Amino acid sequence: PKQMIVKLDEKGSAYFEYRISQSGSTISLRSRVKFDRTMFTNEEYANLREFFNMIVNKQNEQIVFKKKK
Repeated sequence: PKQMIVKLDEKGSAYFEYRISQSGSTISLRSRVKFDRTMFTNEEYANLREFFNMIVNKQNEQIVFKKKK
């Protein structure tokens, strides 16, 4: 999977970070969700729902291992 950082809105009131890297035979994965506030208005609900769906979809991606020749 590709790395990504996504903000909920322009203010950055929430963001999702997904980082994956390889060093030799070790794979490191970092996934972080951060919220700067806990209250959201009814108008923000659609964006918040889409944000969480994107997080779930990203974390469900498979990591594919290929055998070296």
